[in-house]
Amino acid sequence: MAIVGLDILWECSAGAPEDHVYLFAVGGIGTREPREWSAERECSWLRAFAEKLAKDGRGCTVVTIRHGLSVSKLASWAHLLEVGLHVRDAINQFRRSKQITRNAILIASHSLAGFFVKQALVSACRSARSSDDLLSTLRGLLFVGCPQLHPGDRGQWQRVIGILLSETRDVDTSRLSTEDELLLLSEVSRNFGDASIQIPTLSLYETKQTKLKRAISLKSQKVTKLSLVDSHSAKTGLEQEELVAIDATHGDSCSLEDANVRAKVFAFLRQCLEPPQVPRQTTQTTTQSIPLPSPLLQQVLTRDSTFSSLRLSCSPIEYSGSLSGSSSIPEITGVPTAQKQGGLPILPCDVVDPTLFVDDFVARDDVLGMIDDALDGGNGSEDTSRVRYVALHGIGGIGKTSTAAQYWKTKGDIYEAKFWVRADHPKKLVEDYGRIAVALGLLEEDQTQDTAYNRKVMMDWLENPARTSDEPQQSLKKPVRWLIVFDNVEDIDNLASFWPMKGGGSIIVTSRNPTTAWRPQDAERRNEGIKMKPLQPGEATQFLQRLAPAAGRRRDPGAAAELADRLDCIPFTLRQMGSYVHRKQMTFRRFLEVYQDEATQGKMGRFRSKYDVTVLWMIEGLNEQTLSLLNLLALLDPDGINETVLMPGEIPLSDSLYPVNLADYEDAKAELSVSSLIINKNDGDTDDDQISVHRTVQDVVRAHMSPTQFHAAFQTAVDLLLHKWPVKGRPWHYPVDRWPHCEELSSHLIKLHSHYCTNCGRRECTSSGSRFAQLLIYGGWYWYQRGAPDQAKKFFDTSEQLANRLDDGETLLEDIWMCQGCLATETNNKKACWHYYSKFKESILTRVPDPQTAEDLEPVSSAHNEMGISHMMRGEVGEARKEFEIALSYSKSLQKDSETILSVRMFATANLGLVSWIEGRHEEALAALSAAYTDYRRRQLVGEKESFIPGRLMYAIGNVKASQGHHGEALIWHKKALNHYNQTIGMGHHRTADVFHKLAEDYIQLQRHGDASECIAQALMIFESKECYAPERARTTYLHGMLFEDQGNTGEANRHYETAYSCYKTIVRERNEAIPRGKLKIDHYNQLVTFWSR
Repeated sequence: MAIVGLDILWECSAGAPEDHVYLFAVGGIGTREPREWSAERECSWLRAFAEKLAKDGRGCTVVTIRHGLSVSKLASWAHLLEVGLHVRDAINQFRRSKQITRNAILIASHSLAGFFVKQALVSACRSARSSDDLLSTLRGLLFVGCPQLHPGDRGQWQRVIGILLSETRDVDTSRLSTEDELLLLSEVSRNFGDASIQIPTLSLYETKQTKLKRAISLKSQKVTKLSLVDSHSAKTGLEQEELVAIDATHGDSCSLEDANVRAKVFAFLRQCLEPPQVPRQTTQTTTQSIPLPSPLLQQVLTRDSTFSSLRLSCSPIEYSGSLSGSSSIPEITGVPTAQKQGGLPILPCDVVDPTLFVDDFVARDDVLGMIDDALDGGNGSEDTSRVRYVALHGIGGIGKTSTAAQYWKTKGDIYEAKFWVRADHPKKLVEDYGRIAVALGLLEEDQTQDTAYNRKVMMDWLENPARTSDEPQQSLKKPVRWLIVFDNVEDIDNLASFWPMKGGGSIIVTSRNPTTAWRPQDAERRNEGIKMKPLQPGEATQFLQRLAPAAGRRRDPGAAAELADRLDCIPFTLRQMGSYVHRKQMTFRRFLEVYQDEATQGKMGRFRSKYDVTVLWMIEGLNEQTLSLLNLLALLDPDGINETVLMPGEIPLSDSLYPVNLADYEDAKAELSVSSLIINKNDGDTDDDQISVHRTVQDVVRAHMSPTQFHAAFQTAVDLLLHKWPVKGRPWHYPVDRWPHCEELSSHLIKLHSHYCTNCGRRECTSSGSRFAQLLIYGGWYWYQRGAPDQAKKFFDTSEQLANRLDDGETLLEDIWMCQGCLATETNNKKACWHYYSKFKESILTRVPDPQTAEDLEPVSSAHNEMGISHMMRGEVGEARKEFEIALSYSKSLQKDSETILSVRMFATANLGLVSWIEGRHEEALAALSAAYTDYRRRQLVGEKESFIPGRLMYAIGNVKASQGHHGEALIWHKKALNHYNQTIGMGHHRTADVFHKLAEDYIQLQRHGDASECIAQALMIFESKECYAPERARTTYLHGMLFEDQGNTGEANRHYETAYSCYKTIVRERNEAIPRGKLKIDHYNQLVTFWSR
């Protein structure tokens, strides 16, 4: 395997050490090394750039990254992924060894080396372990002829094979050109595009054709000469990307012979260095990895009688008395009950789906022994801190999950706590950690709303696994030994926030991806894991005989062995065919005759693999209703599909063949179960009955659906999810207490969206039209409320694309524009906010020019209120006031109020209060916010847990109190807001971080510096989770400086002021409004954030 190394090529010293730049360059596979990136191969343009920087007074070191891969030795594209992980670690190690953790970094790559860089940055995004990691100082990316394998353009994937063949014809491409292999590179490309990396990027693409040593197939045509990396292939999709053409072949593109292109590259790299990039930690996980408040912060927030329970007070927040003056506010009562028995677990504890265990498991003794050795299960090691780890990887259906389950079953007695975790998506990881915390007794059933808290509770216990208190005292000293199985891992870096670094436990990972042999934190990354292979012939024969015992009792005992050989001894294919033989009461010899007859006639010969043959053999005899159900299941999330989702009730479905009544559905389900195509997970409780589908079955079924079948299944899935989605009115009335149901359905919607975004899905699902667009709006709004703007944006963008194609999509577009505007407001995107709210208002007023009825007034009043928000985002306070007043006037004109009108009235009133607050009219602001709060009290909603709105009102009232100088009262209101957010949106939401910031301000005014420091730390941890919160991060960093200054620590104060100012300059760079640092105050930073968060 290739070993990554670093060499310093050139070093030009000049200027201050902190301004020194490090340019890392990495060459492709079989192409020129960076020292030869020049026309004459004498003086590399990298050296010329370093010398130019030095002349300008800024030193530069050019470092080449050696990877050691060659075309002749490249056996799998997985090697590129491994090198990418090594690249990240090597750069970070170099930075630490040179003590240059704050210096600017540039990265240039050529050809296939682009995949190294992309994998390295995706990994860095997902780990983001500390502020000195790679992304914190990376200023710019240069991709020269680096291909991007777009998931929806598989016809172009063979271009990367062309890159290899441009250098030599002596390369075995039989494996590298397979779809499974190329999918590895496509996944890197997709993950890189989805990572929302906010780094300036320049991508050079070739306009001159490259002659290949051997032909490749592109869209069924043989090609020997082409532009290997054209503009489409070069485009990464990053937000700050610029594409530039270069008139060169692929091999010569790295030389930058064209003087104009070279000048553009130099100008781009210089621009990347000024001004500095925003310091950040980047993550992409669906759920923010925000720790619980520390014990000190717990004491801070519970110290006052006004806030006796940070976490889980179930008592409604009551208020009586005036909002002005020094009115007293009664205590918020409630005792924390989050952790039973003093926070200690209930043991023993096994959390696993019992359907994972198979009674007919055979062989694998060698693998079980290797697992036991890797996890040190047999020697009773006393090492209580080391976490042991092993990965089982291999093709689908090879037996990874069943082998891990067998280890659990036969060796699990040495563990007191065992947890099975679904790990194919970050959403499932956080769900299962919450479920396990409840089973352990660390949380109550109704205390898992805050997924960040759930993860923190579990991670704390796993790294310090204390025992239950009802055991003898001496046994309390010995930690609990635990086992986690992370099943079906697709990306090992998704586990970074869920992987305990200590605690003396053991971890098993199962995955199709061989790179999961490495832990997320591995620096060496040399653990090869255990590659699962087919069964031995004798074992496979034994397995078949167990599945169909009657088939082997008759004559010809060698038939079972022959069949096992025909099926490649793969457990999945053996199980499918063995079940078929048993169900049909055939002998193995008779089955072989039928199998051979089918194959010789070519009926099965068109299928690509044994998987296709076995699954399709089982499907062939299904009736139409059963096949319709199976097609639908192939599009959903395969793990634990709740059967209530599959019951249509009275709604009409797009697929007329789907089993709509209970009897037909049960018959279809039974047929699938008998055919071993699904697994029943019934536990006797009808509401919780679930079924699961093997991923290999899904893959084969989807691959062989006709366009008509795919469309019908997709439409039916949309119909069912829309019917089951727990929406309440229009999207902005979405209730928080229905989030758990949304969480379950969202897994299926994510899968549907993924299918739609592939070429097949997009082609066959466009007629899904308004219903799919509506479903995406609901799903996007759910993710928006959960504080996951990236996922919400994906859904909203797709729904907008769909609605734009519809002849009758006007109303849908209005809802989408409203949602997009809300999302833009939350993510500080003023331009997008104005764009979407302007379109929203224009469409509404065009459709309803003279509103008279309640049906007319609802959208018109909403449009004016949202337009007022967009004016506030632009700092146009006067125009905002006019819009809010119009909205309020319309909302008051009806005699009978609808729920929408009541909400608009409350929002418009509260928004007017905020306008008055920003204008400095504090009494007027307090009166308006008091009216909105009183309206909520009148409707008995102050203590409700459906939405975060009461908390937002409490937050705003606290802000006004602080502006009036009533910091004690402000502290009380901000704590009330925090308590309400804790019970609704959770402690990891960015709105909660806003409250922590304000609490810090209150504590600074009250000279409680320790409390302020803890609140600042909590706010920054949340704001650092996404780049869109850079304005909030800058503001809180400046406040941190104020805290140090108040404590007399001018050195630390200035350091934080400088960091905040770097953020500030980057944020206002486009507006050219930067104010000198010495004149900046906290009010300037307040103006950077959306007005609701100030």
